[in-house]
Amino acid sequence: MKKSDSYIDRNLFNEEICDLVEEYLSNKDTYTDEVVAIQKMTKEIQLISERKLNHNWEVYPINKFLRRNVNDTSFEVDIDATLDLADSYFFLH
Repeated sequence: MKKSDSYIDRNLFNEEICDLVEEYLSNKDTYTDEVVAIQKMTKEIQLISERKLNHNWEVYPINKFLRRNVNDTSFEVDIDATLDLADSYFFLH
């Protein structure tokens, strides 16, 4: 049976994803084809051009983690989407 991961580890992983999406939103004019990439074995997370990655990375379009804010004036991090992704990398019991 697989050992359970901790909620703390999952939450820290989620925060890393949110931080990368926030970085993208802060500098979106400088990014062109960046994606959220997660290294399968180490769970390393990067905001990087998809062209620079090899097959050991899972790739997620940045738009998957964006939603309109309450005032519908700009985008913000979609916390539900980032948490869904974080959950998929951790076995919580």
